[in-house]
Amino acid sequence: MKAHPFSEMCARLGATPGLIPSRTPRLNEGVERSHQTDDVEFYHLRPYVTRLALERAFRRWLWDYNHTRLHLALGAQTPLQVLRTFPERAHLQHVKCYPC
Repeated sequence: MKAHPFSEMCARLGATPGLIPSRTPRLNEGVERSHQTDDVEFYHLRPYVTRLALERAFRRWLWDYNHTRLHLALGAQTPLQVLRTFPERAHLQHVKCYPC
């Protein structure tokens, strides 16, 4: 049986996925905040005629969000800049990322 794509991605990245206990929203606040940002800064800005158009636009927006948008909560850095400060992610210094 083939592994789920999420499990495959975690294995490639050396990540160990975990579940939070049910009824503990405080442990999920980062995800909830991310969804709110997606809603305000992307989904509600304009309608998308097709799912493909939505997916392409979201990939571009997500790339910008992680690579060029400065986040005050991260000390006016991008998420990628912060990620690259962790020694175990030093290999990301040489990863070239391109917008979709």
